[in-house]
Amino acid sequence: GDIQGDPNGGNVGNVAGEVRSYNEAISLRRSLGDPKSHNPKIRSDFTKVLMKLVAVEQRTDNLDAAIQNCGEALGLSDVSHRTEPDDPLATEGLARAYMELAKLQQRRSETDPALENARRGVELWQSLVAGFPHDRSRQEGLAYAYWRWAELYARLYRSREALPLYEKA
Repeated sequence: GDIQGDPNGGNVGNVAGEVRSYNEAISLRRSLGDPKSHNPKIRSDFTKVLMKLVAVEQRTDNLDAAIQNCGEALGLSDVSHRTEPDDPLATEGLARAYMELAKLQQRRSETDPALENARRGVELWQSLVAGFPHDRSRQEGLAYAYWRWAELYARLYRSREALPLYEKA
C-alpha cells in the first residue's frame, strides 16, 4: 500500500491499489487475531495499518469508512494505553488516533466532538513531551496537535481560543 499510493513517500500513484492492499493486510491480520492479541506490539502494528487506511480514505473523501476505521484504531489504542500506561508508543498511538478523529469530525462539522478529541490528543502529547523533553519527534507531535486544535477553533471564528494554541505550536 505504501509503495502504491502513500503521499508521504515515493509511490506509483495507484490509490485504488493502495486501498486494496491495506484492506487485504487488515483482513489477514484480523484472521490471525491481531486486534484481540495479548501482545501490545501486535495490536499496535494492526492499528498502524488501520490508520494508513484511514489516511487514504480521508484523501479519497470516504469519510464514513475513515471515521469507522479511525474509531476502531482509537479503541484498540485505548486498550493498549490502559494495559500499558507507561509505554510511550501506546500513548503516542492513542494521541495520533485522537488527533486524526478530530480532523475527520471537523470535516463532518461535528464541532464539539472534534474539539474534545483534539483536547485529549494534546493532553497525551503533553505527557509524552514531559516524559521525553528532548525527543524532537514528540515535540513535533505536540506542535502538530496544538496546530490542529487551533485550526478547529479558527474555522469556528473563535480566535481567542485559537491564537494561544497557534503560539504554542
